Amino acid sequence: MYKMSNGNLNIKNKFQRDKKQLIADVILCIIMCIIYIAFWKQNLMYLRHRFIPSRIVIITFLFIVGSIGILIKDKIPQKYNTIASFLFVILSVPYNFVMLEYTSHHRILDFSINKIMANLIIISIIVLIIFAITNSFKASIIGINIISVVFGLVYYYVIKFRGTAVLAVDIFSATTAANVAGNYNYRMSYRCYLFVILTYVLSIYVLKLDRHNLFNGKKRLISVGIAILAVVCGFSLFIQSSRFDNSLKIKMFKPQESYRKYGDYLTFTHSIRYIKGHKPEGYSEDKVEQISAQYPGIKGNGKKPNIIMIMNEALADFSSISDIETNEDYMPFIHGLTENTVKGDLFVSIFGGGTSKTEYEALTSNSMAFMPKGSTPYVTYINRKTSSLATTLRAQGYGGMVAMHPYKGSGYKRNKVYPLLGFDKFYDLPEFNNAKVIRNHVSDEGNFDKIIEVYEQNRKKDKKPFFLFDVTMQNHSSYDRKWDNLSDDISTIKDYGDDVNIYLNLVKESDEAFKKLVEYFSNIDEPTMIIMFGDHQPKLNNHFYENVEKGFSLGDEYKMFEKYNTPFVIWANYDIEEQTDVKISANYMGTMVDELAGNSMSGYQQMVNEIRKDIPIITAGGYIGADGKYYHTFDKSSPYYDKIMDYCYSEYNNVFDKKHLVDEFFKINDNK
Repeated sequence: MYKMSNGNLNIKNKFQRDKKQLIADVILCIIMCIIYIAFWKQNLMYLRHRFIPSRIVIITFLFIVGSIGILIKDKIPQKYNTIASFLFVILSVPYNFVMLEYTSHHRILDFSINKIMANLIIISIIVLIIFAITNSFKASIIGINIISVVFGLVYYYVIKFRGTAVLAVDIFSATTAANVAGNYNYRMSYRCYLFVILTYVLSIYVLKLDRHNLFNGKKRLISVGIAILAVVCGFSLFIQSSRFDNSLKIKMFKPQESYRKYGDYLTFTHSIRYIKGHKPEGYSEDKVEQISAQYPGIKGNGKKPNIIMIMNEALADFSSISDIETNEDYMPFIHGLTENTVKGDLFVSIFGGGTSKTEYEALTSNSMAFMPKGSTPYVTYINRKTSSLATTLRAQGYGGMVAMHPYKGSGYKRNKVYPLLGFDKFYDLPEFNNAKVIRNHVSDEGNFDKIIEVYEQNRKKDKKPFFLFDVTMQNHSSYDRKWDNLSDDISTIKDYGDDVNIYLNLVKESDEAFKKLVEYFSNIDEPTMIIMFGDHQPKLNNHFYENVEKGFSLGDEYKMFEKYNTPFVIWANYDIEEQTDVKISANYMGTMVDELAGNSMSGYQQMVNEIRKDIPIITAGGYIGADGKYYHTFDKSSPYYDKIMDYCYSEYNNVFDKKHLVDEFFKINDNK
């Protein structure tokens, strides 16, 4: 039998190594070229249409340096490898800190020394974790580089598309983000691009390091132990510590301000604290029992009109809150609707995204003011049957129990949440096959036609009063390009950008669709109430919002909420008391509808409705009392503090204290 000689075996092994190295080099070259081409493809040599030649010089230089690094075959000599490995690891920590803050447009000089050290410590802990897993300096450096680059890109795009920075709780909404990812333009900023290419070039040179195992065999437990100790200490200090929490207050309305003040890694890490609900100070089951005893619930008048509630995606009325002028009215029907109508401003806890938070408030009467900061209740907390407008209407004999959304049902876990909120049927995108489309979404007209179709189908087999809740999709961002199937009749008098005009033409389509829906039910004999409100304002260009702020017309007490209000309209095809210029927050929408409809209310709904008289507006950003003054949510000097705490305790019992739930407080009793 032929036996291969050691020389031949060495040649074969060398050939295999060279082949693998060649494949790796080709892949690295392809990635390098793709990154370089992206610079030209996205025209990143321009800043606001101004050509900046230095950018071409810098990026081309990095491309050349990276290409040279790929062509260099030699590894770092073994005698220098250990020193180089330690040096690269140590420098990777401040490098990632500085570049991430640069990418995010944060001034490090504005950070306190403590905040800088906290960010560096968190990055170091991540490096220790990667090293404990891989036992490789090379993997640790490249790993932290990848994490930082991904973090920087996510931070940039979330602010670009949603208008607010990413927090830890947003991880739970990743599926929803993926559902709508195709709607956006992913042009990168120059700073983000520079971070990507510079990190890639540095990583190429890190690959020249030979594998250096600091710990071998059982000694690896040393690195694992150090990493575990670092994680425990870091978790205790940066996440659990109440003392640290008092010095680092994340602004949930504008978390990017907290990022700007405290740094990226520190702010995101600390936001993990708010994923879980914390028991309010002074809370007890007995306290909730005492509160519930004050509110036995309300018996309805028996009218029980059909209720069709529509949450209209990104619906906003800038003419009602600022001096923005257009060539013609983009909401003529809603503006002119007065008979049997209640309308005004709805204040919400979100801007630019996070739709389900407003939806949650409107359906459950819970307020985001008392939920963990930045949380998305649909995704995180609704995992059992939960009281809602649907459950209380069902208890008084309502039928239908239809939820509707002409997009993917998995968004915000609606396909799982709606049954837990008491809905029997959920119509999502596959049910809208032949619906009219505007841009690439089902139009409001197509959506409302489906409402009429489902209503008519229901009337053929069921005479119970009908309840339907709908979330539209037509006006969803982005607004960065014109479409052949969207008119351009509406434009602003001053030029605020194409995205503003595109958006306003979408609102005009919503107004016309709502008119058609109202006209249909005007000819229906059954008493019917139709409610429509916006979930949040759209994310439009900063220049436009700067002008909205300059011309803000609601008054100084509402200044905190200038980006956090939308219009609402309630119309009935029978006599109701007309009201205009009503100002409420989303958590009161359900109870206001019940009150106008003359329906029964649970004790909890009664309490919320009573609190509305003293605190007409409450959001995640604070509240405005009946005295017209703004208060932070837990301001103990406020004359409404006791009311706030009653609300807070009751909501905590409803959402988090499953073992001690005061169940009857949240239900309609049979005798009502």
